[in-house]
Amino acid sequence: MRKLLVVLSAIMLVAAFAVPVFADWSGEVEFGFTTVFDPAKDASAYGSIEADFSKAVDDYNSVALEFDGTAGGNWTVGEASISTDIGKATGLPVGLTLKSGYFDSGNQEYADVTGWGLEDVAAGGTTLDGGFDLGFGFGPANLDVAFSVAQGTGGQDLLINLYMPDLSGASVELYYDVVNNDDLKGAFGVDGSYAVGPATVAAGFEYDSVAETWQYGLGVSAGVSMATLGVSLDGNDDKALAEVGLDANLAPADNYGVDLGVKLSMKDDDPATTVDESKTLQCVDISAYYKVGAATIRVGYDVTETGESYNAPAVLTDDKGGLYADVDLEF
Repeated sequence: MRKLLVVLSAIMLVAAFAVPVFADWSGEVEFGFTTVFDPAKDASAYGSIEADFSKAVDDYNSVALEFDGTAGGNWTVGEASISTDIGKATGLPVGLTLKSGYFDSGNQEYADVTGWGLEDVAAGGTTLDGGFDLGFGFGPANLDVAFSVAQGTGGQDLLINLYMPDLSGASVELYYDVVNNDDLKGAFGVDGSYAVGPATVAAGFEYDSVAETWQYGLGVSAGVSMATLGVSLDGNDDKALAEVGLDANLAPADNYGVDLGVKLSMKDDDPATTVDESKTLQCVDISAYYKVGAATIRVGYDVTETGESYNAPAVLTDDKGGLYADVDLEF
């Protein structure tokens, strides 16, 4: 099924380029590298391509296709879905939409305001294959109920997400997320953000009823003159304070500036991962950027022993950082 979907999607992609009126489309193309100028260490190159296509079929239906790929690699399907506005078609007093197909059932994740985003601990749902998402609109509140049978396992995927994007400066959501579980056991979560003058404060909390673990995140971002500063942290039942992220942006003008990201870790090393979380200094990443229209050109240096980065597009295979350059175009 997945191979057939890839083939059909590739045909649709070719048709979309050949016939520009086929759909509205947008995307992102990014290329970059990291090097320490040492012949004994391999430099690391990076290239990603994303293309999103949408087409309104009639007054009530639309289709969406998303393709993701890497330079020299294969394309994969990120989304292939149908959206149907049942509420509009039937004249219901509340909004009712049906989304079906292959898509990400992720939630809104309102607690994501800093550069590192450690305040965002939401599970984010899962990719539904042959899934359905019923969306209800009740004035300031929205409710999504997404469901599918996990492909190849028979387990159930379920996301129930109640979110309110505009509550007098605040955005809040509550969710229950099940991933491949026949007993429909999953994670309970709440997150949100609130704007206070030049600052935005955000927080998130999640309890996983399967693993019986919890985690939280806090973050604040504020603009002062030409600078934007962010501080975020997270923790869990194992470490009350696990990580701290510091980020800063200095932008004398809209089209150029400097970014700085520092991450600290108080966690113990997890042998199941390739990253050494026990190192306190995870990375110091500083870069300068210049925007030319929709393109952002960036040059920076990432100091790391763990492979962590803030803006570096890739790190070396031995988890070292180095000088990096990156060009990113969104359209």
